[in-house]
Amino acid sequence: MANGTWNNIFIDFNKNGTASEPITISAQNPESVFMTGNSRVYMRGSYLTISGLVFKDPSNLVVSGSTIEPIFELNKCNNCKVTNNKIDSYNGTEAQKTMKFKWIYIVDGQYNEISHNSFVGKYGIGSIINDNRSLGNADYLKIHHNYFADRTPINGLNDDNDQDAIRIGTSTTSLSNSFSEVYDNYFYNFFGEIEIISNKSGKNKYYNNTFRDYGGGLTLRHGNNCEVYGNYFFAENNDFTLGIRLIGEGHKVYNNYIEGINSFKPSGSSSSVTGGINVMNGVSNPELNQYFQVKNAQVLNNTFVNCDYAIRIGTSLGGDQAPENLTVANNIMYNTSIDAYHINTTPIGTSISEGNITNISNSDITDDGNFHRITIVEIS
Repeated sequence: MANGTWNNIFIDFNKNGTASEPITISAQNPESVFMTGNSRVYMRGSYLTISGLVFKDPSNLVVSGSTIEPIFELNKCNNCKVTNNKIDSYNGTEAQKTMKFKWIYIVDGQYNEISHNSFVGKYGIGSIINDNRSLGNADYLKIHHNYFADRTPINGLNDDNDQDAIRIGTSTTSLSNSFSEVYDNYFYNFFGEIEIISNKSGKNKYYNNTFRDYGGGLTLRHGNNCEVYGNYFFAENNDFTLGIRLIGEGHKVYNNYIEGINSFKPSGSSSSVTGGINVMNGVSNPELNQYFQVKNAQVLNNTFVNCDYAIRIGTSLGGDQAPENLTVANNIMYNTSIDAYHINTTPIGTSISEGNITNISNSDITDDGNFHRITIVEIS
């Protein structure tokens, strides 16, 4: 596409390439092709790539019912890539802020890749990247080396749902595996809801991401057997922040660095869904959209610095099912202001806690029977 401004352009990219002969639509020069007005891209087929476009200055966006049509829609697209593009404050009008507007919407595809893009200034309801997985098939999506910045909530922080950066899956298909990976992304000045990343499927990996100056955190909301490791969280003492929240079975959370968590809401009231790492209680006989019991999870080798709550166990949000067979080991909690190791509900089963270190004496923990725990070592 030639350098310049392309206004009100709809790209219907419905083709089939191959691994050896992919089909690419790209800018003549990156950051020199501007998509304005009512411009969007529909991709369907295989081995397709869109690259180098800048979306800005929107107007008269296409509305369908209570939603705005996505900027990029990948519908039954396999081995397709959205790479090296920028979406800059491409939002609906103030009157449209409660209409769902997903910047990238993925439906029923496999081996797709969203990489090296810049997503800046999202405002209004709707994920930036939404992998819908409506059929529940393993999709092997990769989201990496993207920049997510300057999202603002339409009301107060977490007053409205569906203001996340990334969502993988839905409640309906959450018990199926996705095998997706989210890595090497940077989230900066990002405020919307409690979930910056919302995991709603199984066997996903989240690693080497950095979160700085944000509200909310990374939540394993639905699905099982996910891994979260090597991530950096710099909450900068913002209200209503967390690192990682666990719901479901078989999760592994390890080698993360979490700093400056402030668990309290902007109103000053406490929250049971925040903290450095929060292992929640589950609901008895839950529906798919409710909170499943945490089972066979591992929280290992994480570092917490200057948090009000570092590790929180068995927090309740209407649930009474304590974590079962939980292992919490070899975590370091430095300069915690309220509680380094907050046990709200004692884990059951063969739960183990050992080798955890803190420098806050009022957080020392003794054996209480069901949760076999050694006293936390205090350091100066």
